[in-house]
Amino acid sequence: MKKTAFLLVTAGIVMLAAPIQAHQNSRYNRHDQHSSFSNRHDRFALKRINQRLRNQHHRIRDGIRSGELTHREGRRLRVQHKHIKILQREFLRDGYLNRHEKRVLMHKLDRASKRIHRFKHNDQWYYARQYQW
Repeated sequence: MKKTAFLLVTAGIVMLAAPIQAHQNSRYNRHDQHSSFSNRHDRFALKRINQRLRNQHHRIRDGIRSGELTHREGRRLRVQHKHIKILQREFLRDGYLNRHEKRVLMHKLDRASKRIHRFKHNDQWYYARQYQW
């Protein structure tokens, strides 16, 4: 009786441990494939992307406050930023940014930056803000 119970418990433990071991050895487990260098590089890239988003947000806010951007232009730029953040969240769903995803985000941030500059220098002013002391 004791031998049977021991065999059943041992078999149960082996059956539970087998899928865990198979998952750890899986070639589809993306986190195990990358070295610590690439993980550090990914964190740096993510930090850089977030810093660029923050800087552009401040440029939009300051442009609206100073009158260089109209409210409509500011709204358009904020919507564009919202789409970039949604895309970033989709890319980070698996916890990892690959080279293509980083390139796409950086390209979108470059375009947003150019758009902010173009809107700020298109000679449209929000006059109500211009004359406040």
